[in-house]
Amino acid sequence: MRTGANTALALMVALAVATALTSSRLRAEEKAAGSPAPADQSATGDWKWTVQGFGGNDVEVVLKLKQDGEKLTGTISGFGGQESEIKDGTIKDGKMSFKTVREFGGTKSTTTYTATLADGVLKGKSETVWTRDFEAKRQ
Repeated sequence: MRTGANTALALMVALAVATALTSSRLRAEEKAAGSPAPADQSATGDWKWTVQGFGGNDVEVVLKLKQDGEKLTGTISGFGGQESEIKDGTIKDGKMSFKTVREFGGTKSTTTYTATLADGVLKGKSETVWTRDFEAKRQ
């Protein structure tokens, strides 16, 4: 009887060790693969803010982002309602940047956006010919 109990105990210990090793390996693989950021630190979602447009009119800006590891993709719309694809989008440690290229009257213009994501708010600036600060809230 003692041998059966020892065998059962040995099997339980072996199973516990195997489970711990598997769990540790899976956590390491997730970390290496760039597991998704926690919801409050993820940039994924729709963000909105208002800027003053030409003539003093308020313009609502809508930024639609998808975060995949350190890569950002999406669109931004605002002036004239046109939606522009974001390019070169990155995020690391809550700091993001991306560019848009828009055409006005046959002239292409690149805007660079930089922001920090903290506490569910994007605070940053856009730079083209002029610089504008913004604070965007997730919708």
